[in-house]
Amino acid sequence: MQLTDHVETCPRGPSAPRAPTSEPPPEPTMGLTTGPTIEPTPPLPGACVAECLDARHPTLVGRVLARWELDGHHHERWVPTLQGLALRAGDRLLLLPTANASEPVVIGVLDGFTRRPAPTVHGVAQLELQPDERVAVSDARGRPLLEVVPTDAGPTLRLLNEDLDLELPGRLRFRASQIVLDSVGAIDVRSEEDVVIRGEVIHLNP
Repeated sequence: MQLTDHVETCPRGPSAPRAPTSEPPPEPTMGLTTGPTIEPTPPLPGACVAECLDARHPTLVGRVLARWELDGHHHERWVPTLQGLALRAGDRLLLLPTANASEPVVIGVLDGFTRRPAPTVHGVAQLELQPDERVAVSDARGRPLLEVVPTDAGPTLRLLNEDLDLELPGRLRFRASQIVLDSVGAIDVRSEEDVVIRGEVIHLNP
């Protein structure tokens, strides 16, 4: 018994129209929405005071979650901040709208409930000295003014003029764990006001 394959060929030409079905076509946006629609935040008419809810964005740097009230409605949004601001949750922020952007910018903190960190100091120049090197400063005529010399005990600042005048309009403070005044000559202390010396024990000519 011989078996042969039976193959039906479709005639060439325009395809036959499909029979109409009773099922409606799927919606174009079906399965795309995962939650309620987020209404756009209305633009600010001017500077606005907001509250910082979260100072750390999950993925972006320089954005905080702020909440503010406008026309009786509360709005929350991640907004950009100026660089260098120290922001904490609970701070009152000052928002400022921009003319060419769709979101306001945090330009400052009105008050904060946590201590602000010290600002980071960035060095713009660095000079490395070898043990046999020094830094010297001279005037326009080439006369030496001062020099900095590295020593085993620490840096030494030498003022190369015989006399020195230190003038400033405010208060002069010296802060150190210990202060020693050593002079080979007389010490003259003058003041137009009272002179106060405070200490646990004051020794005179020990």
